[in-house]
Amino acid sequence: MSKINPSIKAITVLISGLLISFSYSALLNSLIIAACLILLLGSKVRISSVFKILLPATLAAVSLFFAALMHTGGAPGGHVSGSLNFGVMSYSMTSVSNAVQLALRIYAYTFLGMLFALTTDAEEFIYSLMQQCRLSPKFAYGVLAAHHLLPTIQREYSN
Repeated sequence: MSKINPSIKAITVLISGLLISFSYSALLNSLIIAACLILLLGSKVRISSVFKILLPATLAAVSLFFAALMHTGGAPGGHVSGSLNFGVMSYSMTSVSNAVQLALRIYAYTFLGMLFALTTDAEEFIYSLMQQCRLSPKFAYGVLAAHHLLPTIQREYSN
C-alpha cells in the first residue's frame, strides 16, 4: 500500500468518502471497512496504532448509535414524544438499522483516514502533489518546513 502514488491514494480516499456521504447503505460502509482493514493488515502498520485511533472512533460510533436508536423511527417525524421511560422503551427495526448505519459510517470514515494516514509518508505526499497535481512549490515547501518544524516545537515546549 505504501508503494501506491500518494496523490492517487488521496483522490481514491476522497472519492470513497464522497461515496459514503451521498449513500445511505450499511452494506457499502461494511465493504469499505473490510477493504480498508484488509489493506491495513497487508501493509506494515502497527496494530497498536490502529487500536489507538479506533478508541475515540468507537466512543463516537457508540454515542451516535445510541442517539440514533433513541431519536429515530418511534414517533411521526422521528422525534420521541413525551418523557423517555428507559425501562419500557422499545425500538423499531428502522431505528436499529439507522443506528447501525450511522455507527458504521463513523467507522468507514475512520478506516479511510487510517488507511491514508498510516500508509502515506507526508513528504512523499507533498512531492507527489507538487509533481502530479501542480501544487505551487512555494506552498509545498512551506508545508514541508512546518512539518519538519513540529518536532522542534514539541521538544521546546517540553523543555
